[in-house]
Amino acid sequence: MNASAAPSRRRGRPRQDELAARQAAMLDAAVTVLVEDGYDGFTVSAVADRAGTSKSTVYSWFGSRDGLLQSVISRSLEAHTSQFPPPLPLSTDESPRDVLVAFTERLIPSMQSDVSLALARAALSNRQLRATLLATDAGERPLLTDFLAQLHRNGHLRIDDPVAAAKVLVGLLLQDDHLLILLGEYPMDGKSVGQRAGFAVDMFLSLYARA
Repeated sequence: MNASAAPSRRRGRPRQDELAARQAAMLDAAVTVLVEDGYDGFTVSAVADRAGTSKSTVYSWFGSRDGLLQSVISRSLEAHTSQFPPPLPLSTDESPRDVLVAFTERLIPSMQSDVSLALARAALSNRQLRATLLATDAGERPLLTDFLAQLHRNGHLRIDDPVAAAKVLVGLLLQDDHLLILLGEYPMDGKSVGQRAGFAVDMFLSLYARA
């Protein structure tokens, strides 16, 4: 053996960044399976095949099918929340309407994303998943509630119950479109989103205007 030759590098455990990248790729595969095949087709075997890995790897990282699905939900929530920077405080050149319209214009596409709709469809027929989603508060709701509470404190609006008011605004925003989309209708386009956001906010402001 040539003493000057460099020793070969033994393959050890993947570095943390490599492991994170592999797990992210597996979650990407899991989302694709859920969107394309639905909840019934969302199996460990299907995700492993899509990711080009083994079922044992899926189990070692996520524990079970439910654990994998929970990771998909958690990552979806993180991505969802990252689109909603806190709208507080109001700058001197912003009106409550401007901030609320901008906020709701981001909310509609987020709730109509492929993964959000796939999870909602799955929850319609799976009680456990439905309970999990209901227990996982949407990332934008606390931000919206806090902002509405600030509008009340600052005298812009009369909102005694910010939590209920947030539900009213989301209801005005989504109406029955979310159900129609789950049944196969196409999501709203950009122009329709802007029109709906303006309508919902104007109706909301008229309901909660100070006398």
